[in-house]
Amino acid sequence: MRIVDAAAVRDRLQIKPDAGIDSTIESGIDGAAVHLESVLDTALEAASHVDLFYIDGAYPPRNGFYRLKLSNGFIRPSPAVVVEASESTLYDTLSWTVLAPSTYFVAAEKGFLQVPETHLKSSIRVTYDAGFEDADLAPEWLREVFIVYTIKVLSMHQVSDQKPELKSVYEFVEKHKTNILDRHLRVKNGAIPSVHST
Repeated sequence: MRIVDAAAVRDRLQIKPDAGIDSTIESGIDGAAVHLESVLDTALEAASHVDLFYIDGAYPPRNGFYRLKLSNGFIRPSPAVVVEASESTLYDTLSWTVLAPSTYFVAAEKGFLQVPETHLKSSIRVTYDAGFEDADLAPEWLREVFIVYTIKVLSMHQVSDQKPELKSVYEFVEKHKTNILDRHLRVKNGAIPSVHST
């Protein structure tokens, strides 16, 4: 998904509009999208998801909660996240009970869910929508990273063509991108991974 358009990248580079240049920039934006979805460990395009978890105790609770890593971040507020629990294992016939929203916490941007430690030996099913229906809904930091990484993609060829004057620009762009991304990575940190996602 293109979070920014060619005009945003052109503006940053102070380049005048040109159809040929726009085509090249759009290719760079597509390259940035593939890379950033991988780094952020989430799809950016809006979609509905169902993640299944089993809390077997292998990952200890923290402050009375188990932390679950959803298969995607950027959880959308509507429709509301639905969290269900079952005391059966995933291999038994499951009877699900919807949990009250006041009993769990969703970290929407990073895609983590905290459920009370009373759900040890329980299956958890989470139904939610994630991603962006419109690029304008993306946070400003993600738009900035898209612009910066697109510039990096477009610069790779220039640096590899032995243009040393661009190497320092390339390194600055990489550092700027990393400084922004580090605060938003979906690092697992003891979170329980899903056993199945659709």
